[in-house]
Amino acid sequence: MQARVTTAQTVEGLQRVARDLDASTFVVEAGDDAEKPRRLICGVLRDRPSSKVIAVVPVHSVAATTEMFAAGAQGVVGRDASPEEFNTAIEEVRAGHMFASRTVIRRIAETIGSPRSPNDGIPPALTSMLSEREHAVVRLLLAGMSNQEISQHMHLAEATVKAHLSRVMVKWNARDRVQVVIRALGSSETGTMTVSPS
Repeated sequence: MQARVTTAQTVEGLQRVARDLDASTFVVEAGDDAEKPRRLICGVLRDRPSSKVIAVVPVHSVAATTEMFAAGAQGVVGRDASPEEFNTAIEEVRAGHMFASRTVIRRIAETIGSPRSPNDGIPPALTSMLSEREHAVVRLLLAGMSNQEISQHMHLAEATVKAHLSRVMVKWNARDRVQVVIRALGSSETGTMTVSPS
C-alpha cells in the first residue's frame, strides 16, 4: 500500500511520505523570506536535475509562491492544504505535472485583480477559443475551486468537469491546471515554470 499524508501530519509528514515514495522527491518549507529555500531548490535541481520539488508556503505570501516556482519547484502547496491536496501534490509532481493547491491559486488570482470582470480578465484571444461551458469552468478554476467544487457549482459530473478542463488544456497548449491558470491570467509564460512561470 502506498504511503499517504493524513490529517495528523504536518510538513514533516509530507516530507517523510514524499521521501518514502521516491528518494528524488523533496519537500521544502518556505517562510515569508523565500531566499534560503529558493537557494536550496536551485542547489538540489543543479546537483540532481531529475529531482522533483514541492514547496510549502505561507498562504498569504504570493511572493513566496512565485519565488518557489521561479526556483524550479514543480509544486507549491499552502500550509493550510488538506491531506488530499498534499497527496495530490505528490502524485502530480511525481507524474511530471505542475501543481498548486487551491488556496495558492486563489491567492494569486486575488492578488492579480479582484473582483474580476465578467470575462475574468482572460485574454480575448483565449476566451474566443472556448465553449461557454469551458469558459465557465476556467472562471471557477480561477476562483480556486477544485474539480469537485466546480462540478457541484455547475451541477455537472466531476468527469464532465475534467473533460472540459482537458479540452481547455489542449486548446491552450497547457499541460496542467497551473498552466491553465497562468494563461487565463494573461501571463506570457509558455513553458514549464523553471528558472527564468500558473
